[in-house]
Amino acid sequence: MTGVKTTRTNSKRLAGVGLLVLVSVHVWAHLHWIWTNVTPLGRDAGGHLWRTLDVADVLTSLTPRTLFQALTLTDYRPPLLYILTQPFYWLFGVSMDAAQYLNVALFVLIALLTYDMGRRLFDARTGWLAVALLAFWPLMAAMTRLFYMENLQTTALLLMLWTLLRSDGFRSRRWSVAWGVALGMGMLAKWTVPPLAALPILWAMYRAGVWGMLWRGLWQPRVAWRALVVAAGGALAITLVLYLPNRDLVAQLPLGNWLAVAWFVLWGGAFYALALPSSPTANAVGGLLVGAAIASIWYLGRIDFLDQLLDAAFGTYGGNYDAFDPLRLRNYTRYFTYLVEAHWGVLGTLVVAPVLVWRWGRERLRLGSDEAGTRLLWLTVLSTYVALSLPSQDSERNVVPLLPVLALLAAGALRGWPRRRVWGVAVVWLVVFGVQWVMVTFDSVAAWRAQLPPVWAESEFAQPPASGLTDPRYWIAPDVLATMTSVTPDVDPILFGMLINSPAIHRGPYRYLIRTTYPQVKLLALTEDDNEGWSGTVRSLWVLTKDGDNHDVEPAGLRALREVYDNPDGLFPLVFEAFETYPLPNGETATLWRRTIGDPVVPRSMPSAETAGAAAALHTWLGKHPLLLGAPEQGLWLAVALDVAPERVLLPDAAREEAGTLFTLLTPGQEQGIAWLRRDYAPVHTAWLDVGLWQIWARLDFDRAAMPLDVVVGDVRLRGWRAPTSRRAGEAVPLLLDWQGTGEGVRASFRLLADDGRVLAQHDTDLNAAPVRSGFFVPPDVPPGLYKVGVVLYEAQSGQPLDAEQPLVVLGTMRLETSAE
Repeated sequence: MTGVKTTRTNSKRLAGVGLLVLVSVHVWAHLHWIWTNVTPLGRDAGGHLWRTLDVADVLTSLTPRTLFQALTLTDYRPPLLYILTQPFYWLFGVSMDAAQYLNVALFVLIALLTYDMGRRLFDARTGWLAVALLAFWPLMAAMTRLFYMENLQTTALLLMLWTLLRSDGFRSRRWSVAWGVALGMGMLAKWTVPPLAALPILWAMYRAGVWGMLWRGLWQPRVAWRALVVAAGGALAITLVLYLPNRDLVAQLPLGNWLAVAWFVLWGGAFYALALPSSPTANAVGGLLVGAAIASIWYLGRIDFLDQLLDAAFGTYGGNYDAFDPLRLRNYTRYFTYLVEAHWGVLGTLVVAPVLVWRWGRERLRLGSDEAGTRLLWLTVLSTYVALSLPSQDSERNVVPLLPVLALLAAGALRGWPRRRVWGVAVVWLVVFGVQWVMVTFDSVAAWRAQLPPVWAESEFAQPPASGLTDPRYWIAPDVLATMTSVTPDVDPILFGMLINSPAIHRGPYRYLIRTTYPQVKLLALTEDDNEGWSGTVRSLWVLTKDGDNHDVEPAGLRALREVYDNPDGLFPLVFEAFETYPLPNGETATLWRRTIGDPVVPRSMPSAETAGAAAALHTWLGKHPLLLGAPEQGLWLAVALDVAPERVLLPDAAREEAGTLFTLLTPGQEQGIAWLRRDYAPVHTAWLDVGLWQIWARLDFDRAAMPLDVVVGDVRLRGWRAPTSRRAGEAVPLLLDWQGTGEGVRASFRLLADDGRVLAQHDTDLNAAPVRSGFFVPPDVPPGLYKVGVVLYEAQSGQPLDAEQPLVVLGTMRLETSAE
């Protein structure tokens, strides 16, 4: 027996030393990756980093008040990740690298928890192998090197399972309370953590007889008065500690002062259960309520997070996902696909999955030394599968919290085999996953992937530190921001429009640098539909764009990019110049543009009430027609106030225009200096905007001869008219009216009329020359068909028709063809 004990002790020591070596090597590798990497990966990571700075601003001093502010600061994502980052900022300074050290520390904790669970459920060597497998899996490494929530979620899930095991079926009060704390912290890590462990928790409570005791308690309630007094006192003390220093902050939260009532009830329930004699039921309920009470600080404090969470979980989350549909087959297969493609790779799956499935299927739960514990592992797998299959949101990262459990089950599957076979299989596993791991850890071997068969895991998150998506040439943010602030040092704020959203270049790291180093810069995320789009682009003093693949940019941003790259005759080239270009490793080019027209700071604006109607008409009618501007600043106003992006922009010194319909925005009288405009076009619409006189002009092109006419209206004889035989809706119609007589004080109203007499288009002009050159603009929504063209002559001063009995003179007809758009 002594020899057996000595062997077991030596085995444990050897496994412990091996664990120390294994973890040390991986910590060094993770730090090497972080220190080598300069191009941050991951869009969500940028948002998480930004929130750490918000919390850092609050926790400049550590008091009950500032801690409560930090716990309730974020309105959608639970705050634990951002709070735990702060000690690393205090130790190493505020930087992206310092923030990522948190995930390295969490990796160490994950490894220790995995090892201890493996040691308890199987043996020390199985625990070591589970840690080795886990550490080599690419997404585990990636989440340790990037600033994502997954390592914190993984730690929280493991802590919940580990303390659940240690509670011995809730017989241990100390470990039951620890389990409750782990549950509360898990909820503060992310809302998804408790559902991942729901089935193990429910089963453990069932096995301990908790549900039966609770059911009997409901039918035969008894009050333990001593426990009730203790509960009231304890709950009151904690509620006062939370509430009194933060009364004004609590009042601003959605539930207001009702929060204090909720805290008192939750903590009261927890203290009451824990003041009862120790039993599985009292301990389980007490631990559960401790977790709920801890989590309630944020979950009830920011209960408005539910709207956004429900959209993310079961809606489309802004069009990013397919809405919840329980009948969609992919819901139930997608995470198997992620496991194969992003976590294990084809080769890794082939060497692990058959052994894992065959051995556990054959041996059931007998492979573990603790059958109840191994049942918890499998229930965690099932709980995670159910919890991840139903929501609409999906990502390969969602599987990461389950990886330690899968590693334990894979390593445990080898138990009971001869030692030589065990180590043979283990070596194959470690070689396969080790090769994958070195390819995403060291740039010098990253090129192996292209030379080897495509059997390895692929994920945009698992990348080498300084090649591929992490190539340092993508890290242009410091130069971009330094250029803007050095060239325009006196501008505050410097409005910076960002039109790039790719895995290697996105707004997250820019916002972090702006917050920490360039506070005078204000970034506009123009790649999102809920931002300013084209108007924000033109309003920005600096704009960063990229040619090539922009599929991750939403439609509003794509519209702006089309103006930058696909419309050389548009407004963008008139108001911006390319200031700096950055060749990117993938052959694309990023360009930093500087606006050269208008004030450095252009505020958001809207048309005045007096011109709002005309502005709305211009926005609707312009379409693809060319626009002649008196000055580029007028185009700037159109883009900012009306979100107008003209297809073609002309300036007064432009060559003779040939378009049939021409829009102009000029200062009054400016048209007199444009000879070809007065000679070849007739004005058919006139209105004032805040920045000048807006007119629509029709080119004097006709496909039929002048039509004779002999109609006397007052002192005016109408002798003939001329107009085209057809036009399209959304186009200007030129019209000539020959007349003679006395035209002083008389105006002509040219109209397009439906059969029922409705006026569909109209333009009024003075009768001051013969022939009158005028016409009208047909709105784009007028349907095709044959319409009447008429004119009404009226007194300019009174507005009364010259012929009150028969004001309308029908000149003829014109056909509207189907619109080209």
